[in-house]
Amino acid sequence: MFNVAKLIAGLQGGGTILGALGVNQEAQANATAARHQAKARDRNAKLYEDKARDAILRGNAAQQRQRLKNADVRAHQKVQQAVNGVDVAYGSILESAVNTAMIGELDVLTLRSNSYREAYANRLSAHNERDTARHLRRGGRDAARGGQLASFGTLLTGGASAYQNYARNTGLFDKPAKEDS
Repeated sequence: MFNVAKLIAGLQGGGTILGALGVNQEAQANATAARHQAKARDRNAKLYEDKARDAILRGNAAQQRQRLKNADVRAHQKVQQAVNGVDVAYGSILESAVNTAMIGELDVLTLRSNSYREAYANRLSAHNERDTARHLRRGGRDAARGGQLASFGTLLTGGASAYQNYARNTGLFDKPAKEDS
Protein backbone atom coordinates (compact mmCIF):
# COMPACT_ATOMS: atom_id res chain seq x y z
CA MET A 1 0.00 0.00 0.00
CA PHE A 2 1.12 3.48 -0.86
CA ASN A 3 2.12 5.54 2.19
CA VAL A 4 1.93 9.31 1.61
CA ALA A 5 3.65 10.09 4.91
CA LYS A 6 6.69 8.04 3.92
CA LEU A 7 6.78 9.70 0.50
CA ILE A 8 6.64 13.19 2.01
CA ALA A 9 9.32 12.34 4.56
CA GLY A 10 11.51 10.85 1.83
CA LEU A 11 11.10 13.90 -0.39
CA GLN A 12 11.85 16.19 2.51
CA GLY A 13 14.93 14.14 3.40
CA GLY A 14 16.10 14.21 -0.25
CA GLY A 15 15.59 17.97 -0.37
CA THR A 16 17.60 18.31 2.82
CA ILE A 17 20.46 16.29 1.36
CA LEU A 18 20.44 18.35 -1.84
CA GLY A 19 20.35 21.55 0.22
CA ALA A 20 23.33 20.41 2.26
CA LEU A 21 25.24 19.50 -0.89
CA GLY A 22 24.42 22.90 -2.38
CA VAL A 23 25.64 24.75 0.71
CA ASN A 24 28.86 22.75 0.70
CA GLN A 25 29.35 23.25 -3.05
CA GLU A 26 28.89 27.02 -2.71
CA ALA A 27 31.37 27.14 0.16
CA GLN A 28 33.94 25.18 -1.86
CA ALA A 29 33.43 27.54 -4.82
CA ASN A 30 33.97 30.54 -2.53
CA ALA A 31 37.13 28.95 -1.14
CA THR A 32 38.45 28.28 -4.65
CA ALA A 33 37.68 31.85 -5.72
CA ALA A 34 39.49 33.17 -2.65
CA ARG A 35 42.56 31.05 -3.47
CA HIS A 36 42.61 32.37 -7.04
CA GLN A 37 42.23 35.95 -5.83
CA ALA A 38 45.06 35.40 -3.36
CA LYS A 39 47.32 34.13 -6.16
CA ALA A 40 46.50 37.24 -8.21
CA ARG A 41 47.36 39.44 -5.22
CA ASP A 42 50.67 37.59 -4.82
CA ARG A 43 51.46 38.27 -8.49
CA ASN A 44 50.56 41.93 -7.98
CA ALA A 45 52.90 42.08 -5.00
CA LYS A 46 55.73 40.70 -7.15
CA LEU A 47 55.03 43.34 -9.78
CA TYR A 48 55.12 46.10 -7.16
CA GLU A 49 58.45 44.81 -5.86
CA ASP A 50 59.81 44.85 -9.41
CA LYS A 51 58.52 48.40 -9.85
CA ALA A 52 60.27 49.43 -6.62
CA ARG A 53 63.60 48.03 -7.84
CA ASP A 54 63.06 49.71 -11.20
CA ALA A 55 62.37 53.07 -9.50
CA ILE A 56 65.70 52.87 -7.67
CA LEU A 57 67.58 51.89 -10.84
CA ARG A 58 65.93 54.69 -12.85
CA GLY A 59 66.68 57.11 -10.01
CA ASN A 60 70.34 56.10 -9.98
CA ALA A 61 70.57 56.58 -13.75
CA ALA A 62 68.85 59.99 -13.51
CA GLN A 63 71.30 61.03 -10.78
CA GLN A 64 74.24 60.07 -12.98
CA ARG A 65 72.79 62.03 -15.90
CA GLN A 66 72.22 65.03 -13.65
CA ARG A 67 75.79 64.93 -12.35
CA LEU A 68 77.09 64.83 -15.94
CA LYS A 69 74.82 67.74 -16.81
CA ASN A 70 76.08 69.64 -13.74
CA ALA A 71 79.68 69.03 -14.77
CA ASP A 72 78.87 70.20 -18.30
CA VAL A 73 77.28 73.41 -16.99
CA ARG A 74 80.29 74.10 -14.75
CA ALA A 75 82.74 73.39 -17.59
CA HIS A 76 80.77 75.73 -19.86
CA GLN A 77 80.92 78.43 -17.16
CA LYS A 78 84.70 78.01 -16.81
CA VAL A 79 85.22 78.25 -20.56
CA GLN A 80 83.10 81.42 -20.78
CA GLN A 81 84.96 82.96 -17.86
CA ALA A 82 88.36 82.00 -19.29
CA VAL A 83 87.43 83.46 -22.69
CA ASN A 84 86.55 86.68 -20.92
CA GLY A 85 89.90 86.64 -19.08
CA VAL A 86 88.42 86.17 -15.60
CA ASP A 87 90.43 84.40 -12.86
CA VAL A 88 88.12 81.58 -11.62
CA ALA A 89 90.13 80.80 -8.48
CA TYR A 90 88.68 83.43 -6.14
CA GLY A 91 86.01 86.08 -5.54
CA SER A 92 82.48 86.19 -6.85
CA ILE A 93 83.40 83.86 -9.72
CA LEU A 94 84.39 81.18 -7.19
CA GLU A 95 81.13 81.75 -5.32
CA SER A 96 79.28 81.35 -8.60
CA ALA A 97 81.01 78.01 -9.21
CA VAL A 98 80.19 76.82 -5.68
CA ASN A 99 76.56 77.90 -6.09
CA THR A 100 76.32 76.07 -9.41
CA ALA A 101 77.72 72.92 -7.81
CA MET A 102 75.36 73.19 -4.83
CA ILE A 103 72.29 73.71 -6.97
CA GLY A 104 73.34 70.82 -9.21
CA GLU A 105 73.81 68.53 -6.22
CA LEU A 106 70.40 69.58 -4.84
CA ASP A 107 68.92 68.47 -8.15
CA VAL A 108 70.67 65.11 -7.73
CA LEU A 109 69.37 64.75 -4.19
CA THR A 110 65.85 65.61 -5.36
CA LEU A 111 66.07 62.87 -7.99
CA ARG A 112 67.27 60.39 -5.35
CA SER A 113 64.53 61.38 -2.93
CA ASN A 114 61.86 61.05 -5.60
CA SER A 115 63.06 57.60 -6.66
CA TYR A 116 63.17 56.43 -3.03
CA ARG A 117 59.64 57.74 -2.43
CA GLU A 118 58.39 55.94 -5.53
CA ALA A 119 60.13 52.73 -4.43
CA TYR A 120 58.68 53.06 -0.92
CA ALA A 121 55.15 53.51 -2.31
CA ASN A 122 55.58 50.40 -4.47
CA ARG A 123 56.96 48.36 -1.57
CA LEU A 124 54.04 49.48 0.57
CA SER A 125 51.63 48.41 -2.19
CA ALA A 126 53.42 45.04 -2.39
CA HIS A 127 53.04 44.61 1.37
CA ASN A 128 49.33 45.48 1.17
CA GLU A 129 48.81 43.00 -1.68
CA ARG A 130 50.51 40.22 0.31
CA ASP A 131 48.43 41.10 3.36
CA THR A 132 45.24 40.98 1.30
CA ALA A 133 46.31 37.62 -0.18
CA ARG A 134 46.85 36.27 3.32
CA HIS A 135 43.36 37.41 4.38
CA LEU A 136 41.81 35.94 1.24
CA ARG A 137 43.43 32.57 1.94
CA ARG A 138 42.20 32.63 5.51
CA GLY A 139 38.72 33.63 4.33
CA GLY A 140 38.74 30.78 1.81
CA ARG A 141 39.64 28.24 4.49
CA ASP A 142 36.95 29.67 6.76
CA ALA A 143 34.39 29.53 3.93
CA ALA A 144 35.18 25.86 3.34
CA ARG A 145 34.90 25.02 7.04
CA GLY A 146 31.74 27.10 7.37
CA GLY A 147 30.22 25.30 4.40
CA GLN A 148 30.92 21.93 5.95
CA LEU A 149 29.37 23.00 9.24
CA ALA A 150 26.37 24.56 7.49
CA SER A 151 25.87 21.34 5.49
CA PHE A 152 25.96 19.31 8.67
CA GLY A 153 23.50 21.69 10.31
CA THR A 154 21.20 21.48 7.29
CA LEU A 155 21.27 17.70 7.49
CA LEU A 156 20.48 17.73 11.21
CA THR A 157 17.62 20.22 11.05
CA GLY A 158 16.22 18.78 7.82
CA GLY A 159 16.37 15.25 9.19
CA ALA A 160 14.67 16.28 12.40
CA SER A 161 12.01 18.16 10.47
CA ALA A 162 11.39 15.20 8.13
CA TYR A 163 11.05 12.85 11.11
CA GLN A 164 8.71 15.26 12.87
CA ASN A 165 6.48 15.56 9.78
CA TYR A 166 6.50 11.78 9.29
CA ALA A 167 5.56 11.23 12.92
CA ARG A 168 2.81 13.84 12.74
CA ASN A 169 1.39 12.40 9.48
CA THR A 170 1.41 8.82 10.75
CA GLY A 171 0.03 9.67 14.16
CA LEU A 172 3.17 8.42 15.89
CA PHE A 173 2.91 11.17 18.49
CA ASP A 174 -0.75 10.47 19.14
CA LYS A 175 -0.06 7.07 20.70
CA PRO A 176 0.41 7.05 24.48
CA ALA A 177 3.84 6.07 25.68
CA LYS A 178 4.19 2.68 27.39
CA GLU A 179 4.77 2.86 31.09
CA ASP A 180 7.39 0.75 32.77
CA SER A 181 5.96 -1.80 35.22
